Amino acid sequence: MSRIPVLIVAAVCVASMAVAGESSAPLLYQSDYLRVELSQSAPAFAVLSVDSLGKGKLSANALRPPSPAEGKFQVRRSGAQIEYRLSGVSTTVPPVWSFEFLPKQIHLRSHYSTGSAPTPLVLNFDPIITHTTLLGLMNEDGSVRIPALMHFPAHGTFRITSNIKKGLALGYDAQRFPESSLRKEDYVRVTFPGASAAVPEVDYTLEVVDIYPGPPDLANDARFDGFRRSWLNIFQLNPRLRVLANHAASDPCAFTVYQYAEVALRTPPLAPGLTALDLVRQTLDRYLGGMKAYGMAGYIPNDSTTRYDYLDSYPSLLIAA
Repeated sequence: MSRIPVLIVAAVCVASMAVAGESSAPLLYQSDYLRVELSQSAPAFAVLSVDSLGKGKLSANALRPPSPAEGKFQVRRSGAQIEYRLSGVSTTVPPVWSFEFLPKQIHLRSHYSTGSAPTPLVLNFDPIITHTTLLGLMNEDGSVRIPALMHFPAHGTFRITSNIKKGLALGYDAQRFPESSLRKEDYVRVTFPGASAAVPEVDYTLEVVDIYPGPPDLANDARFDGFRRSWLNIFQLNPRLRVLANHAASDPCAFTVYQYAEVALRTPPLAPGLTALDLVRQTLDRYLGGMKAYGMAGYIPNDSTTRYDYLDSYPSLLIAA
């Protein structure tokens, strides 16, 4: 793999300090596997692209512009490491957020100190670009426990781990057809909690991975590039219903669950302690708990066209189990 992208970053991100609002070079990083640009006014991603195969397919930015910053920040850059502190805070105080980039990894670190509490890091994805999803074990509020995957269909996948081994979860929400009915307001949001008084230091590692079944030789055969990029595409977790669904903000369909299971059965482990079959299991648990889905009577209230269960709904659940 070429080292040119790393050298470019080293040239751009020369050691410097800039207070928010001053002119400074773009906060860029690019390798064959990922492309990133950070906001100059606050700790936030402005651009995030991934190519799990390392072939530089990075033109699509999956993110919408970040929300306006709450407060003013100073930015310190040193090579491929970027630090954000509240304006006026001494550089001897740990940064509220820091970012470090490697060809296949992004390291996020958050520090808490009195009078310098970090806000969460929010990624606001545009589902029109790609239906980004989190994959992992879910809590009742729809958050996803770490380790987890953040998958960009037809582009690539980040495996997310942390130094906090228990109790840490990523905020996760998605919506389509909001009240305004404007598609531009559809969203998928992933939130990385910052450090707190109870947990004064948190780190996250986002590692580019490609997960698919088959022999290693497939990596050397371009005919299988689509297979490798897209193997995980079928898996989409709906955070509001906590089940596998058409996509993160779409309907779950009981009569398709067996298809998830067929793919999950052949999928290598997603992360330590996490498999694709775990995604199927937690989905089946929701149905066993009485949840309704498309193809089941009662899913759409007061809809006379769904008075009866589709004949393939319950067989699909049995096959999946």
